[in-house]
Amino acid sequence: MPLISRRHALRLALGAAGAVSISTQLAAKNQRSFAPHPVPTPVKPSLRSRTAGINPILFWNSTAMQLDVLDHSIDAKDARAPGPCAASRALALVHIVMADAAAAAYDCDFKGLYVRGGRYPENEYADVFVGAAAARILGHIYSTPSHTHLIGSQRQHFLKSFDSRALAAWNAGLEFGSKEQFTSRWQWDKIKSAALSSFNRARSLRRGEHDVDPFNPDQKFYGVNWSRVPPLLPGLQIAPLEPGDPPPEGDRDYIRDLEEVRVLGAYRPQGPTVEQIKVGLFWAYDGARLVGTPPRLYNQMTAQIAESDGLSTPEMARLLALCNLAMADAAIVCWTAKYRYKLWRPVIGIPNASDHPDRDWRPFGAPRTNPAQFALGNDAQRLTALSMLGGGERSWRGAPTRDLLPYDRASFTPNFPSYPSGHATFGGACFNMLKRIRGERELTRRDPGRLDNAGPFVSEELNGVSIDNFKNKPRPYLPMSFTRIERLIEDNNKSRVHLGVHWNFDCEFGSRSGARVADAIYRSAYRRYR
Repeated sequence: MPLISRRHALRLALGAAGAVSISTQLAAKNQRSFAPHPVPTPVKPSLRSRTAGINPILFWNSTAMQLDVLDHSIDAKDARAPGPCAASRALALVHIVMADAAAAAYDCDFKGLYVRGGRYPENEYADVFVGAAAARILGHIYSTPSHTHLIGSQRQHFLKSFDSRALAAWNAGLEFGSKEQFTSRWQWDKIKSAALSSFNRARSLRRGEHDVDPFNPDQKFYGVNWSRVPPLLPGLQIAPLEPGDPPPEGDRDYIRDLEEVRVLGAYRPQGPTVEQIKVGLFWAYDGARLVGTPPRLYNQMTAQIAESDGLSTPEMARLLALCNLAMADAAIVCWTAKYRYKLWRPVIGIPNASDHPDRDWRPFGAPRTNPAQFALGNDAQRLTALSMLGGGERSWRGAPTRDLLPYDRASFTPNFPSYPSGHATFGGACFNMLKRIRGERELTRRDPGRLDNAGPFVSEELNGVSIDNFKNKPRPYLPMSFTRIERLIEDNNKSRVHLGVHWNFDCEFGSRSGARVADAIYRSAYRRYR
């Protein structure tokens, strides 16, 4: 499928009819990148058909990823799962619903997490039942007209591949997905309060304490109350999974990591280093328009690996539910620690270092990919959910820019404390869970970290379409290959140092904490019983 032009993409995807347009763009973009399950071409089914060969888990996983992008591309006031904490919980809940529906509809070797017992009686349409349950919970989470339009469009694509006798299964799936055991775990007022209730600059800071990015002084703080959100795994104890204390200022490890990020993560007016592009930007996903959040990237990679491994539909449901459940509860662990320690980020720590402070240092920064100022028409007036993560546009009212953006319009440091790294915690949780599941299977049991035929992987930050945050042109198409899951974890960790937004110990300890979350959840949820 040919790629759309970047101006056409931005005009369509971010205009008044954003939902349908973004859905179309993403289908086109995903064909070139991850696209574990592109939108199917409608076919005329046989009257005897019971399935259209569609994997409902991959189809609705892809839909959930599109909703994450949409949520970070429309007006901020309409976002329903903004930022990495809320996004990870939304994605986890839809995958839990699909796994529980799969346990009820297929011949599985695991039981549901929230709904156990009972069988869907007409399981020859199990795919439709599972798909309907996913659509129903997505509609509960993403409730604005733009979101529901996208969900409805996907529903049409999905159902066109089945005969009319599947309608009963669809209705049964809708009823399953609306169960209180699921819907009660997403209450928008409470989610919004935990993620977005904030304050501006702290009035009296202790040395070493987090503050707003001086290049984006209108920041508020994201996720201040996320520690109050209950884990999705009932009874999960948060404290034993936390990363422990960070090294104090002056400690040998602190000094080493300060000097490392001072060099590797610095902004260079002449242009970024190769590592800042191939590692830093590849993994960024800092809530930018048409890109979304880090859990989206980890989902895309996990689904691609799972497809390469040949997982069945029930196996895929269980894997993605466990990976997303681990990421969602890892967010609670991570943000609890962030606001306990309130550690400053390099953008504050290096100019104020006790030894060799550099007042002129600035990080390469989290990228405002696909910036509004390079868009067309009145889209330059739009504030997206990126504004909630520290990348607000600060009352920009100018005409679209033709060529270049200044530093403070192009990059930012995320608006929550440094320790531990959210990216590293999410990645550690997801990819260690993936290794756990691969360790169960005959084909990958001997070396669950080895990746033979899963790549290459394409990041939406480097897909040949997304617009650079500094220059008004598409970034290059740079697919990356990885031979081991451990390398995924390592590069994900390194990426935050190359962007200059984290200390290395943030990533090292965050990744370990995420792995502990994955282990705790693996021992308790979706256990195989045969």
